[in-house]
Amino acid sequence: FDVIIIGGGLSGLTCGISLCSRGLGAAIVSAGQSSLYFNTGSFDLLGWDASGAPVTEPLKALGDVPAYRFLSDAPQLAARAKKLLEDAGMAVEGSAETNSYRVTPLGVLRPCWLMLRNVPEAVLPWDKTGPGLYLQQALVRRFRSLGGLLLNGDEACGGKIENGRVTGVSTEKLGPGAIEAKYYVLASGSFMNRGLAATAEEVFEPVFGADVVSGPERTSPDVFDRQPYMGFGVAFDPSFRVFKTGRRPSGNSDGSAVGNLFACGQILSGNDPVRFGNAEGVQMLSALQVADNIIEEISL
Repeated sequence: FDVIIIGGGLSGLTCGISLCSRGLGAAIVSAGQSSLYFNTGSFDLLGWDASGAPVTEPLKALGDVPAYRFLSDAPQLAARAKKLLEDAGMAVEGSAETNSYRVTPLGVLRPCWLMLRNVPEAVLPWDKTGPGLYLQQALVRRFRSLGGLLLNGDEACGGKIENGRVTGVSTEKLGPGAIEAKYYVLASGSFMNRGLAATAEEVFEPVFGADVVSGPERTSPDVFDRQPYMGFGVAFDPSFRVFKTGRRPSGNSDGSAVGNLFACGQILSGNDPVRFGNAEGVQMLSALQVADNIIEEISL
């Protein structure tokens, strides 16, 4: 393979589709059902700024978010993300220029970037979640139609790094070092998707042992306060390459990034999707940027 992606959620599928549509061979290792299943049919780009104020023009405020700071061209990436969904067969409305509003299942108005239209009421007779499953199935079909390989129901359990580069990935079913590629993408999500794990002593990334930006305080006693753990994630450089210099609970990485290991989506440090209202935007735009960075390097 040219690229192996760990994680089959929105970020991993977006990256895989972008790579395959431009002629690269990509495989996605997915442990199973991702949080994409719970999507309600809407996509957030940036709902609130760092001060907590509502954002009406998200493209003008993306600099507040670490995961957005290293995008080469945010407006273009946002337009490509929308087109990617449309090319996968989904009818989408909305604009990155101005947020619209949607009503949440709790009856609260929430800023919104994109919304799916004409979603089947139930993809399966016994399923009432509809949009999330519909979205996942459409993206998986698109990825496979472009020649991508989805290893669903398998879990990446280790990565071998030699001389500053990943040389292989082990999975639960295929065994040690079973999958090799030129480049690797960590799109495994945060704690909910087991992209990050924790003990009483540390927070860590379980596949490569990448450096994690965390802190001594993980939670706030007030459930309505900002929860520090939501911003934990892997340390990355401006090209979205991942650092591995030994686990540092303080989040300081003073070494070099792994040459062929990139990260995108919710595993990136410094992003709190609840605080900023930007989950899908970070997942899709960072995934497209990582795909662009890999293709640019391959073409050199």
